[in-house]
Amino acid sequence: VVVAGGAGAALGLATKAGAASGVELLVAAPSEEDLLRARVDFPSARRTLQNEHDMIYTARAEVGTPPKPIKLVVDTGSSDLWVGQASYKAKGSSTSQHVSGPSQLLRYGRGQVRGHEVKDRVCIEALCVRDQTFIAASQVDGIGAVVGPQGLFDGLVGLAYPALAAARGAPTLLEEMALEGPWKELAFGLCLRHAASAEDSFVSFGNLGHVSEEASGCSANGPGVLLPVLTVNFQAKFWLALGFLSASSAAGAPPGLLGQVPMVFDSGTSLIAVPAALFGELVGHLFTWGTLQRCGTLLGQPACPCDLPVGELKFIFTGENGVELVVTLGREDLLQPVGTAQLPTGETLQVCRLALQPSPPSLPFVILGDVFLRHVYAVHDVRGFKVTLYPQSQPRGSGLADMIANAGLSAQVAAFLAVAANLALCANLAVAAIRPASSTATTCSDEGYARL
Repeated sequence: VVVAGGAGAALGLATKAGAASGVELLVAAPSEEDLLRARVDFPSARRTLQNEHDMIYTARAEVGTPPKPIKLVVDTGSSDLWVGQASYKAKGSSTSQHVSGPSQLLRYGRGQVRGHEVKDRVCIEALCVRDQTFIAASQVDGIGAVVGPQGLFDGLVGLAYPALAAARGAPTLLEEMALEGPWKELAFGLCLRHAASAEDSFVSFGNLGHVSEEASGCSANGPGVLLPVLTVNFQAKFWLALGFLSASSAAGAPPGLLGQVPMVFDSGTSLIAVPAALFGELVGHLFTWGTLQRCGTLLGQPACPCDLPVGELKFIFTGENGVELVVTLGREDLLQPVGTAQLPTGETLQVCRLALQPSPPSLPFVILGDVFLRHVYAVHDVRGFKVTLYPQSQPRGSGLADMIANAGLSAQVAAFLAVAANLALCANLAVAAIRPASSTATTCSDEGYARL
């Protein structure tokens, strides 16, 4: 089924010239009635995600003609699509088109990607875009050890708003779906599960109603909290909303409410990142300063003995629909096993990385990565500028510990820990105002944001 047309005014997008492009949903031949209501009630497209050791989540995809199988990291914290040249060569595809212009540079929390834009057919399982613009990455720095046919993934697909994209002149994959896809109220839902779970993680694209119904398939056990998306410089860029942050002490002291802060829902980040000004205070609540003397760093990330006493970290959201959601991260979330260390005394100590880190200076938000997202089913309403979080109940586990124990992957462990912990885009943002995307009212002043 090829469906073309559709207005992009709700996203503030320019309508594309020409009708050569389109989004294909490879399903059984539709009836006439199906075609008439396609833009209103087309079924959602659910895609299974591969959990790579509780660190990143990848979708099976194909690019070019003949189709080349690839794995793409699903990243709600960036907007660009790129594929490494070790996995895709434009000259080998009969449907590739050269895009003139300078090379594009994408910077991430660790590492960067550089390459030129091309157009080609891209399919995420049965959901295909015929002429999708993406970056064929000729240079992958800092994350090259885990990228490529023998690595953990071949590229990345960003599902944040188009204004965040480095390649601003071409429609992103999300933009193509909004402009040309078969869904009038485009939304996508993200269900991330632990590697130890018997059920699959998945992403679902479709009309808002259909995608919301998928909450039951993600072990949702309560109503969803409806949150407006906040803008940066009066543009929707991130999946950004306001929430309260609270931390309790391992020593039993009363919980400390650290205030209401903007938070980004980012599936391309495996941990929780907080502004540097808040990081020390937060760690001080969760741990006693005496026990922190036992901690150090592992490949630039905080690492502690796994038996270290730790409190609980709570995220509290109050929705436009009157629903309140509290997500609690405890010991199994905040201390993640990475291996063992031999002490001078001969004692063997199990070492955990702390699932918290300071965010890049250019991103003064709390970044909620996979360690948080595994507790919710997140519905992203693209045209409505809303995020709905449904509480998810599931058994916990540590795929990272399994990875360490697997000798066949040991050569990749150091590179994986160093580069996959944070794929959040490092954009140089001058934050003039933060406000709901559907409103003109400013909710956070410059003065208040400077204090944060």
